[in-house]
Amino acid sequence: MHSSPLTINRVVEIPARKEDEKKSSADLEPAKCHILYAKDPATFAKNRHIVLNYPGGGFVSMGPECHMDYLSAWAERTGAIVISVDYAKAPEYPYPYAIDQCYEVYRALVQTNGRCIGLDPDSSDGPLRIVLAGDSAGGNITASVMFRILEAPDQLPIPEGIVFIYGCFNIDIRAWMTRDETRMLLGDTISADSQQPLSVGAAASRNMRNRSLVGVRDHLHHISPLAVTNLDDGYQQRKFRLGRKKPVYIDDRVRVVAHKYEERKEEKRETTTSPPGVGYVPLTMTSSFTYFNDQVLSPEMMRAMVIMYIGPNGRPNFRTDYYLSPIVAPDHLLERFPPVYFMCGEKDPMVDDTVIFAARIRNAKQKRRLAASVGVKDEKA
Repeated sequence: MHSSPLTINRVVEIPARKEDEKKSSADLEPAKCHILYAKDPATFAKNRHIVLNYPGGGFVSMGPECHMDYLSAWAERTGAIVISVDYAKAPEYPYPYAIDQCYEVYRALVQTNGRCIGLDPDSSDGPLRIVLAGDSAGGNITASVMFRILEAPDQLPIPEGIVFIYGCFNIDIRAWMTRDETRMLLGDTISADSQQPLSVGAAASRNMRNRSLVGVRDHLHHISPLAVTNLDDGYQQRKFRLGRKKPVYIDDRVRVVAHKYEERKEEKRETTTSPPGVGYVPLTMTSSFTYFNDQVLSPEMMRAMVIMYIGPNGRPNFRTDYYLSPIVAPDHLLERFPPVYFMCGEKDPMVDDTVIFAARIRNAKQKRRLAASVGVKDEKA
């Protein structure tokens, strides 16, 4: 009922299988791709703009049909060809099968210059302009496809851009964030080994924008240890509340503290008057645990999806395997990413992944620019 009208809506296999090609159980199956177009069908073959979508569904479900409302809207509003990939799902096809499939779709599109979906490059000017897009588990696969593009020997052209929608960028489900992760969430724009922050104005803007994400999870500054955020007192029903007294936070009730804690309280006071610096870094629980009562993505659901996605492929290291957890990818890959647009809800279990992955890409690109500028200065000297 909410889908936009389409003039072309068909399913093709990419890459196309040759008629005389023999199939074996070890072969990679072509992916079924939904081709969506909302403009005049006569202009389809000449169109050079493609949105290549890898839809989410926890790696185990929800093909393009489940995402048709916004996919058709993209086709109508952008005028581009939207290709949504119905990649193979776990547990029948565990990691990294879906990544391999999705990469082959991108490679076929680029190497055939769009002929594999019926485009006529001879009647149009310029190469294909492809934007990758993925939500949730599809965001994870989208990032992994980008890594494959950068690392593959094919030397394929890089996409024009990427859109991540509440992407799952960290399979390592844990309760507490590291100090560096919290600094990124607070809006810090430099990594531990960099000493070059953004301008004061830019840092202040980002610091104020992101502080709300951490403020509600500064657990020591809650009224009760049972409270999920600093906006409630831990009681689930109003009838148990005894009036509306001025709140007394946990950290205000502490009487005996170590000297370091006194320094941190001073840092916290300074932070309120000096927004550009990160200053006080609170003990922070990850969003996947803070919002553990999410009605869709509960810890039990996340655990089940990860188990089925990994399947019988041993015990991977979530903190080093960036094809499973893109958030841990090395800087030399992140610095080569095209322009990226992130979307996520503020109280989404995935919000930490989104902010930290964005910060890591930003930091990698910033360090690359700084290294390039230093090199230019050395050449001039």
